[in-house]
Amino acid sequence: MVSTGQFAYNPSRINVGSIDYLKCTERALVSPLYIVFETPSKIHPDYLLRYLKADWGNLQIRANTEGAVRDSLKFKGLESIKIPLPPNNNEKTRLQEIVITTHSPFVLSDMRKRNVFVFDKSENKLKYIECPIETYGASAGIILDAIFGKEDTISEKAKFELDELFKDIKNMGDIRRVVEQLNSRFGDSVEKLDKFNCLNKLKRKFEQGE
Repeated sequence: MVSTGQFAYNPSRINVGSIDYLKCTERALVSPLYIVFETPSKIHPDYLLRYLKADWGNLQIRANTEGAVRDSLKFKGLESIKIPLPPNNNEKTRLQEIVITTHSPFVLSDMRKRNVFVFDKSENKLKYIECPIETYGASAGIILDAIFGKEDTISEKAKFELDELFKDIKNMGDIRRVVEQLNSRFGDSVEKLDKFNCLNKLKRKFEQGE
């Protein structure tokens, strides 16, 4: 039986996030496999939950598990985890959060989805939504498209010049000229690869017409 404010966790799956506390006023039943505990008054349950699910907290969980077949976090292991307490204000514990804003997809690729929020400002109101994709290990192109709404992976100036090269291609000589320009002026990118694919289609079209 779990009462309001008490935690329950699966000892064998807490390392993958199987832990939470009861927020509603009704008591709840959980499996006897779960361990139930509550925090002292100086630690807010939400603070502890966020800490244990953060990367540093998860590292401490893994360091205190034991078991020959499956790692398990016993209650004595949970007691060994050191929880940094936030500063107090008027005897009440406050939640402390650090918000880092970035437009770099590489920063987000080092962060878990649960720690990423997407901000949007419309009608002079700022709102945020949960990240729609798992960002950890995701490529820059996918992050740019899904989070920043930017499909292009190169600058607008470079994309404009790429598009300009493809105007008025009328024969094989024009194709050879564009290929030379692509190789000499532009670095590797998805957009450059797309242009080469277009050139191959044009080349086949001209060859069939000759």
